[in-house]
Amino acid sequence: MGNKQFKNGDQVFHFLPDSSSSEYGFISIIVNGNIFCRFWSGMMLGSIRNISTGELCSKENLRLTGQNVPQEIISAWLKFLNK
Repeated sequence: MGNKQFKNGDQVFHFLPDSSSSEYGFISIIVNGNIFCRFWSGMMLGSIRNISTGELCSKENLRLTGQNVPQEIISAWLKFLNK
């Protein structure tokens, strides 16, 4: 990703190079260059799997995905999480 500047609300694909594990989600907050993401639940469409905290992700393992989910849904989640 090099110098790519991520921002809150960006939709991302997260992968682990040494694993077959991957997931879709969005960036919930960036603090001092650390990127925290929320990932979609595999159980319920439009819900996130962990409400209590974001998950720290390496920017090298993130790719922008465009709009897999309507941005209004992500904006609503960000508003709810940051209240």
